[in-house]
Amino acid sequence: MKKIKNKVFILTDVSKEMKVSTSKNLMKKFLITLAITIVSIVNVEAQKSNVDTNSNKTVMRNFYQRYIEAANNRDFETIASMVSEDVLINGKKTKKEESIAGFKQVFDMIPNHKWHIEDLYIDGERLAVRLRNTGTPKENSVLGINPDGKSVEFTEFASYRIHNGKFVEMWYLVDVEKISEQLNNNSNPTALEVVNRFFDRFKNGATPEELANFFDEKAEHYIPGDTVHVPWIGKRTGRKEIAEHFRLLKLHIQPQKLSFTDIVAQGNRVVVLGYLESLMKNNGNVMKSQFTIDIVVENGLITHYYLLEDSFEIARAVNAKKNKK
Repeated sequence: MKKIKNKVFILTDVSKEMKVSTSKNLMKKFLITLAITIVSIVNVEAQKSNVDTNSNKTVMRNFYQRYIEAANNRDFETIASMVSEDVLINGKKTKKEESIAGFKQVFDMIPNHKWHIEDLYIDGERLAVRLRNTGTPKENSVLGINPDGKSVEFTEFASYRIHNGKFVEMWYLVDVEKISEQLNNNSNPTALEVVNRFFDRFKNGATPEELANFFDEKAEHYIPGDTVHVPWIGKRTGRKEIAEHFRLLKLHIQPQKLSFTDIVAQGNRVVVLGYLESLMKNNGNVMKSQFTIDIVVENGLITHYYLLEDSFEIARAVNAKKNKK
């Protein structure tokens, strides 16, 4: 019996050890499971946070782009719907009506004023942006200087706080020195400088009005060809008609390639030789042509613009049905 009892005691001890070992394993498994669960929850929350952050940035970006579009279109009703009843403007508490009046004052001074978004940063409710502003001031409307037909291009830095879908803070900083420098510059740029500046703005998507501002009020703009089927060509005189040319051009074609093979400047005359490719929006055809442009510049403005291109190729691309590949 003694031996049996000893064996029983031994079995009992082993049983205790097994229970302790099993208990430790269960605890270990529990802790591992808990750790995995916590990590999973953290990952899910982090992913959710990233999604929420990206979604907020998209909403904020779309909101601001709509605001700039409304400003450029003089849509004061839309602007008013995006501004809080009481908004802080450059640290001063301002009523919504006063902020809208400030917008209208800008357009009174620079009727063709445009804002162009260059850089945009978003952090929560805060939005910061670098803008490129363009336009032609009215006489003595800006800094008391007579612009004498000069256009200005300057940088604006702005920051905002947007809460519940409305602007509650608006801060602005404008490069006044750059404006003054451009308006006070009495020296006339060379013909080549004017032409280079014009094509640079053309390539960067300037509006029809901005491009027309490079021309004298009595400038002649002529592109011979089939004016019946190609509405943007023909003879135009003055900024209004020239702006219409650029409007129709953007309406009907999508430029795909524009390269200059040579530019010759002598006195106030510049001759440009080049090659272009354009997609016709009405039928998907691509027009390819070499071109020559004869340009005359006087007092910093284009007075004569005569473009020769393959008018037969353009008429074919406009009138033909879409080419099958």
